[in-house]
Amino acid sequence: MRPGHLAGEEAARLRALRETALLDTPPEPEFDDLARLAAQLTGTSMALITLIDSERSWFKARIGFSATEAPRDESFCGWALSGEAAFLEIQDTRADGRFAESPMVLGPPHVRFYAGARITSPAGFVLGALCVLDGAPRSLTPEVRDGLIVLARQVSREIELRRRLVELEKRKEQLAAYESIVETGQGLIFTHDLEGRVLTLNAATADSLGIPRQHAVGRSIFEFLDADRRPAAQAYLEQVRTTSFAQGQVRVRAQRGEERTWVYRNTLYEPNDGPPVVIVHAHDITERKRAESSLAERVRLAQFTADVATSLSSKEPIEAIATMCAEAVVAYLWGSFATVWLLDGETHELVLVGSAGQSRVPEPRSRIRVGQFFTGRVAESGRSLVVPLGEEGERPVDGSWASAAGMTAFAGFPLLLSGRVVGVLGMYSGRPLSVATLDALAQAAQHIALGLDRRRSLESLAENEARTRALIDRMRVGLVVFDVEGIVESANPAAALLFGSTVDALRGRPLEHYLPGVGTPQRGLLAEQLHGDGHSRALEWKGRRGNGTFGPLDVSAHPFPTVHGLRYAAILQDASRRHELDRLKREFVAAVSHELRTPLTSVRGALRLLLAGAVGPLSADGMDLVTRAERNTRRLLDLINDLLDLERLQSGTFDVSRRELPLTAVLERSLDVVRGIAEPQEVTIRIGEASGRVLGDEDRLVQVVVNLLSNAVKFSPRGSEVIVSATEEGAEVEVRVVDQGRGVPTEARDLIFERFRQVESSDARRQGGTGLGLAISKAIVDAHGGRIGIADDTSSGSTFWFRIPRAITGTKLRRPRVVVLDDEPELRHFLEKALRKGGYEPVLCETSGEALEAMKRDDVSAAVLDVVLPGESGLALLSRVRMDPQLARVGVVLMSGLAGPPDEADAFPDATFLPKPFDVHQLLGALQEAVQRGRP
Repeated sequence: MRPGHLAGEEAARLRALRETALLDTPPEPEFDDLARLAAQLTGTSMALITLIDSERSWFKARIGFSATEAPRDESFCGWALSGEAAFLEIQDTRADGRFAESPMVLGPPHVRFYAGARITSPAGFVLGALCVLDGAPRSLTPEVRDGLIVLARQVSREIELRRRLVELEKRKEQLAAYESIVETGQGLIFTHDLEGRVLTLNAATADSLGIPRQHAVGRSIFEFLDADRRPAAQAYLEQVRTTSFAQGQVRVRAQRGEERTWVYRNTLYEPNDGPPVVIVHAHDITERKRAESSLAERVRLAQFTADVATSLSSKEPIEAIATMCAEAVVAYLWGSFATVWLLDGETHELVLVGSAGQSRVPEPRSRIRVGQFFTGRVAESGRSLVVPLGEEGERPVDGSWASAAGMTAFAGFPLLLSGRVVGVLGMYSGRPLSVATLDALAQAAQHIALGLDRRRSLESLAENEARTRALIDRMRVGLVVFDVEGIVESANPAAALLFGSTVDALRGRPLEHYLPGVGTPQRGLLAEQLHGDGHSRALEWKGRRGNGTFGPLDVSAHPFPTVHGLRYAAILQDASRRHELDRLKREFVAAVSHELRTPLTSVRGALRLLLAGAVGPLSADGMDLVTRAERNTRRLLDLINDLLDLERLQSGTFDVSRRELPLTAVLERSLDVVRGIAEPQEVTIRIGEASGRVLGDEDRLVQVVVNLLSNAVKFSPRGSEVIVSATEEGAEVEVRVVDQGRGVPTEARDLIFERFRQVESSDARRQGGTGLGLAISKAIVDAHGGRIGIADDTSSGSTFWFRIPRAITGTKLRRPRVVVLDDEPELRHFLEKALRKGGYEPVLCETSGEALEAMKRDDVSAAVLDVVLPGESGLALLSRVRMDPQLARVGVVLMSGLAGPPDEADAFPDATFLPKPFDVHQLLGALQEAVQRGRP
């Protein structure tokens, strides 16, 4: 990897880095949490807070990354010291020359994605970077990038806060050196004379003695000692006089009678101009003594909690778990006898499910009534109960065993779930119960209740899973679950039936086998269909059946997370019935439309004659009625013409002649047509960027743009602006129409391109129109091999777009050549006419040899090959074509009279299969697909 160019003032930058005092320090939660938040924000597997030293990149925080540092010239963060950008994103490290040869890309952890934001000092020096990394290429949304930059600034602030704290600590140390005689931290500092009279004391000493500072000055140290300790104090004073030093431990009596323990180290100070003074340095260790005495109890209670938690995580039956919990109570809480009871909701009794202890233990599954004995009273009240046992004590079913066993106390705690009693934890003890012991019992009761709930939830989950599986198995639509590589993991019987297979046969095979050409979620058509929200638009595809035949399927895929990573569910429905209904509807509409045009033309002509005064002047009312009738007749004729256009487009008989043309001319013509309806609405139409040349039918493309502009004007507020633009996007040209209207609801975006669809049913009455404009536009764009849609990332208004392949500039304009190989003259004649009508230049061949020579001689875009031929078959020819590097880009359509592709065709997944017989529309669609696949 090429290291980043070092910025100037490197020495000053390294000095600022050293001042942070962070290099080679242990991990800290504050920085680990920020790194973890960065990984969660970006959805990546690794995150680093990197500080860049003179020779290395050192990682203050590491999430999903094992190394603690890396050589600076191999680090991804070298970019932070070069350039002006405060943020860098490498979507694929292997495609970036700066990082492609990095050891971390070529070897573990095999980084394929990197993004980082600078970490800076207040003076602007770059200290390092907040980085996120992943093992797969990806990209971040603008919102996530902004969030990562904000986190980097938070890291910078955290580092500066740490630096200031270090400076503050240094200042405190200096201040303590000057004021140690008067005040110091938590230490006790006071002075007294050689007679033991207190001269000065700090606040900590006064607090330890429990008196105001001014009340202690002038008093003798003997007043703070019990009488039996005063001789030792006298000996202490003598020692100080003779040796100028004394140390030891003493117990003093505070103002309220509380005894405190001090350790001291005292020195005699003899100034030149005053009497000797004893400087006392002491520490109050009373709390430490108490802590030491309670440490064993805390350890014991921690072990108890850990044992209970371990028991509750066991996969043993509930009775075994309850018994282990009772054994922990006896072992760690000095219980003589412990029990765990569960409530039987039907009988309203408590059932013993676990017990332990030295006394006589009731039989398992023993029962007592709610309200009976101490345990039953706990269940009845839902509150804890702590009772000291007298001579009478508790009288359970087996007599006075508690008193006979020397038990002196009982403690019971309800097992509660959402405030509801589900059982009781009880303990008898032979010693008084401390507050800590009772707290531990209360926590154990909560844990046991939650453990019981978790076990019941697991059982319920298993039951729900079985119910869900049964429901999926009975679905009438197909469901296939596959991974990111497109390998089928599970399927329901309906899916197996659609593919003419079995569930077991589907499992483990690529989805591509059953939906040829669909690709995977990572690449291919399926990847293109997935939106940013992770859901795919429904698409129609040909599914392969077990017998080799193909049938149309509606397919949509949806991702969902699992413990094993991201998975996808594909919903499959048979589209054959819909196809048949669409065909019948088109035929009906075409027939009715043709039959209506003649009488409507006559009616409209008669109405125009009336308006022209052919029978004399009309009254005002008559003129109004005839005008309305003529306008509605014209509207009905427009509807019929649209229906006929749509039927011709969908049947493949619509005339689309292609020539190279600039989209600027299309936009200008469209603007001239629509200006007449825009001006009365006070809507301005403006042409934005206009570039790109396409191979298309100018009149039909104008028709599409006019439809989009007309809709935009209709739904735009007065005084607003509509912008139409055309830009090149890779191998396509995109036309966009942007308005400031009410927008299109999300749920309607996939429907408005269907016939007679409008956003609201009232739109047809209020705005006019047939509801066919967008459907016709989609059919025209489809005929050009393009796509049309509406953007879903606009906050207001609507943005309609369509994309069609652009014309390749710098080459001689001509129709794309297509080699046609078939031995039947009639079929060759049909193919020649169909291809010329579709904008292609056919090259007709009778033998595979002629076809191969034509492909080598002519610059062809695709080839249409018959599978079954005399002599060499089309498949054999395709094999020779794929072995020739010069012909690798040629797209191929395989024609066959068979119901499905032969088995040998599996070796050519990039070829498009077209079963005979087929119509013009099917041929052009298959050829468009083959041309797209064959592009280099």
